[in-house]
Amino acid sequence: MAGSTAVIDAWGALLTLRSTRAVGFDAHDTLDLGLWRTRRGYANLDGCKGRVRKAKVRMTEQIRLWVEVILALGVTTGVGVAIYGLRLLVRRQRFSERIAEENRIDATERRVTELYATAVEQLGSEKPAVRLAGVYALERLAQDVPGMRQVVVNVLCAYLRMPYGEAGTSDFPAGDMSAHGQELSVRLAAQRVLSTHLRADVDVQAAMFWPEITLDLAGARLVDFDLSGSELRRANFTDASFIGFARFAGMYVTGEASFENCNFVNDAYFDGLRIAGHAKFSRANFASAVTVRGAKFESLSEFDEANFAQNVDFSGSRFDGAARFLGVNFSWDASFEGVRFSNAVHFDGAVFNRDASFERVAFMGDASFRGSVFKENLLLTSATLTGAPIALQRVDLLEGEEIDLEELAETGARQLRRYSETGLRPNLVQAIDALRRAVELTPSGSVEQAGRLSNLGIALRGIWMRRSTRCGERWS
Repeated sequence: MAGSTAVIDAWGALLTLRSTRAVGFDAHDTLDLGLWRTRRGYANLDGCKGRVRKAKVRMTEQIRLWVEVILALGVTTGVGVAIYGLRLLVRRQRFSERIAEENRIDATERRVTELYATAVEQLGSEKPAVRLAGVYALERLAQDVPGMRQVVVNVLCAYLRMPYGEAGTSDFPAGDMSAHGQELSVRLAAQRVLSTHLRADVDVQAAMFWPEITLDLAGARLVDFDLSGSELRRANFTDASFIGFARFAGMYVTGEASFENCNFVNDAYFDGLRIAGHAKFSRANFASAVTVRGAKFESLSEFDEANFAQNVDFSGSRFDGAARFLGVNFSWDASFEGVRFSNAVHFDGAVFNRDASFERVAFMGDASFRGSVFKENLLLTSATLTGAPIALQRVDLLEGEEIDLEELAETGARQLRRYSETGLRPNLVQAIDALRRAVELTPSGSVEQAGRLSNLGIALRGIWMRRSTRCGERWS
C-alpha cells in the first residue's frame, strides 16, 4: 500500500506540473478521475483530492500574476511608444519651423538686397525725379530694416559729399527749375531725411529715431542744414561748407565731432550743443554771427586759428576739458560771460578787435593770454580764479604797446605818485587809465586786487576833489 501511495503521489505531481505549463488546463476535471491505473491495479485517489485542490489554487494565483505582469508590460510599452512618437513629432515640427524660418530670412534678405540695389541705382540716375525717388526709397528701407540704417546714412552722406555748385556762393533762388535747382531739391530731401531721423527730442516719435549713427559729411556742401536736437555717435564735417543757416542747437554727440576748416557763410547756431568727445573747430571760418550759448564740451575742445568775422557769443557755456583758442581772430565783440572753464584754457596769440567780455567767468584751471591783443575793452568783472594766476605776459592793450600786467599796475601807481607831487591833470588821467585796466585784468580773489582797487579809488577821489575845489578852473 505504501508503494501504491508513492506511485499515486508521483502521478499527481506530474499532472500538477503539466497543468501549470498548459495555460487553460482544467486541473479539477483532469485530476478528479476517482481511480488511477497502477502496476498493481486501480487505486482510489480520493485521499489525494485535498492536495490537488491546493495545487489548483496555487496554479490559479500564478496564472493571475502572470496575466497582470503581461498586462502591465503591455501598458508600459504602449505609453513608451506613445511618448517616443510624440517626441518624434515635436522634433519634426521644430525642424520644419526652422527650415521655414531660414527660408523666410533668406527671402527677406534677398528682398532687402534687391530694394537697396534698386534705390542706389535710382540715386545715380541722370533724372532728378528718379534720384528723388531713390532718396525716399532708401529712407523707407532704413525705417523698415533697422540693420540697414547706417548703410543708408552712409549712402546719403556720400551723395551729399559729391561736388555741387561753386564753393563759397550763397545764391540759391527759390523755385529754380533748372538742373541746378532740381539737384538742390534732391539734396535738400536727403538732408531732411537725416534731420528727421537723427532727432532724439520729444517732438519726434521714438519709432522714427535712428540711434547710434555716425555721420560723415567731410567736404560736403550743405544748404540750410539743420541738425537741431539730433543725437549722433560721431560727426565729421571737416572741410564742409554751410550755405544759408547752419543749426546745431541741442545736438548731442557721444563721441568725437569735427568742424575743422569748415566755412560758415551765414549765421551758425550751436546753442545747447553737447560734445562728449574731442571737439574740433580749428581753422573754421565763421563769416556771420555765431551763438554757442549754454553749450557743453566734456573733453578737449580746440578753436585754434578760427576766424569769427562777426559777433560770437559763448555765454553760459561749460568747458569740462581743456580749451584752446590759440591764435583766434575775433573781429567783432566776443562774449564769454558766465562761462565755466573747469580745466586749463589758452587764448595765447588771440586777437580781440572789439570788446572782449569775460564777466562772471570761472577759471578753475590755468588761464593763459600770452601774446593776446585786446584793441578795445577787456571786461573781467566778477571773474573768479581758483587755479594758477592768469598769464597775461606781453598782452597788447594799447594798440601795439606791449606791456606786462605788473608793469601796467606799476605805471598807474607811478603816475598816481607823480600827480600827488605835481598836481598835474595828465598824470592823474594816465594813472586812472592804467589802474582801471590793471583792475580789469586782475581776477577776483587775487592778492593784488585789493591794492590796485585802493590805488584806483585814491586816483578817482583825487580827480573828484580837484573838480570840487576848482570848479570851472582850467587845469595846467
